[in-house]
Amino acid sequence: MSLSEMQSEVIALSAEERRKLAAFLTALRMKDTGEWEQATRVSASDRAGWVSLDEAKQRLLGGN
Repeated sequence: MSLSEMQSEVIALSAEERRKLAAFLTALRMKDTGEWEQATRVSASDRAGWVSLDEAKQRLLGGN
């Protein structure tokens, strides 16, 4: 299948399917560039720099 054929198929996907495809392609790109290994080395238990969802929302929305 050519790239233009794939693009035509992607256009027909639902928004949710395109979101999943975008996430998949992002993961592939990260694996190609080495970013994946770097991201997966971060320990989930190391919470330095983590913020609550409320604080993240405030930062993103400018404190509103």
